[in-house]
Amino acid sequence: MHQTLNFPFASQGLIRFPKARHANPGAPILTLFELLTDAIGEQGLKSTAKGNLPRFCREAALVYWGEQRLGIPAESLIKPPHVHA
Repeated sequence: MHQTLNFPFASQGLIRFPKARHANPGAPILTLFELLTDAIGEQGLKSTAKGNLPRFCREAALVYWGEQRLGIPAESLIKPPHVHA
């Protein structure tokens, strides 16, 4: 403990990092981040009168949570109800 407290950068057993990652991490936030970066792409994700941003949010929720967990049929998520703008 003395070595770790007084010489943290000289302690060999303090932290060890693997040389290579063997598997993709399964953190849920990475799924959402990947969906978002794919949707943004090179052109960006615009909130338009056609509902591009809300459509992305519905599709991301469907992928992330799944139809059964959302409790809403997938068909109702893909096509939003008509809203007058």
